[in-house]
Amino acid sequence: MDVEQPVGKALPRDISSIEKIETDLDIFIEKRHAKRVADEGERAEAEAWKESVREQRAAAEEAARQRPRQEFFGKPQPRRQVGSRIF
Repeated sequence: MDVEQPVGKALPRDISSIEKIETDLDIFIEKRHAKRVADEGERAEAEAWKESVREQRAAAEEAARQRPRQEFFGKPQPRRQVGSRIF
């Protein structure tokens, strides 16, 4: 039985060419994106996302502002009616 290559031995591979291709592709993608942003501006999704972040922050700030007031005044008690009087 003649085995040309032992089982489990790594195949010789030159990955420098693969890394160069990946680098070139990343550069190409970044240039295209920069050109699109320069021509069209930011996309509507990005602006909508920024607006939703602003709204969430405003809601969180309002909740933080209301928290001490709620702790001071406590939970409002329901009004009770006993006979003809309302307490």
